[in-house]
Amino acid sequence: MVIKKIENQEKEEVFQFCREVFLQTENFFSDDETIKPFLESVDHFTSLMDFIGAYDKELIGVIGYAKDTYALSIFLMKEEKEELKKNLFQAYLEEVKKEDYARVGAIVSPQAKSFYEELGFEQVEEEQEQNGISYITMEYLLQKEYLGKKVHVYIDHPYGSMHPLVGEFCSCNCGYIDEEGMLEGEFQDAYVVGIKEPLERFEGYVVGILYRKNEQQSKWIIAKEPIFHKQEVIQEIAFIEQQYDSRIIGINE
Repeated sequence: MVIKKIENQEKEEVFQFCREVFLQTENFFSDDETIKPFLESVDHFTSLMDFIGAYDKELIGVIGYAKDTYALSIFLMKEEKEELKKNLFQAYLEEVKKEDYARVGAIVSPQAKSFYEELGFEQVEEEQEQNGISYITMEYLLQKEYLGKKVHVYIDHPYGSMHPLVGEFCSCNCGYIDEEGMLEGEFQDAYVVGIKEPLERFEGYVVGILYRKNEQQSKWIIAKEPIFHKQEVIQEIAFIEQQYDSRIIGINE
């Protein structure tokens, strides 16, 4: 089995594959009238999505995702096999990690909800309908493997200084992580909690990861000991995070 990113000249084969699998899926279309808008949207999808394909002499599986947000929109297999499912999804995650994204979304049919939950996705919005097709919005959170890791933080907005983005005094040290071999691309933003004095550098543990709604990047919560005190963290980062809709995953949650 070969898994690779699909080139532009190969996309017609991909969409022919998608048409065949969709039309064979029981109850995907509520009636014949909903098939037409889907087939008419092929050219539109082509311009907005990238694809990863799995081949075993022929195309046997496809993942399609938005070029700008990497939101997962299509995950189809000729036959559902655990190894194929796992390998395709891992190839997709590798592409996501190149962008340092900490979360990605997925638009899925209600029938596919359990399939995506098995991959680690969570439902984040109620079921909706468009052009007669029902769908559910889900998301997948990355970077959880870094919880408990020891890292070095370089402070660029010390405790007590005026934060230029919000016009408030920093109630914790704010900075970034640049660990060789840990993350690709840009620096990772971080909050150092539990230290009530200005710092230049800090070594501590990743005790939490903060995800803002509708943003791909995350903020890491760093502390001296590998223990997550949620209420204390919320209080210390409120000066900036109170204006965002966010969630925090802690090391001991």
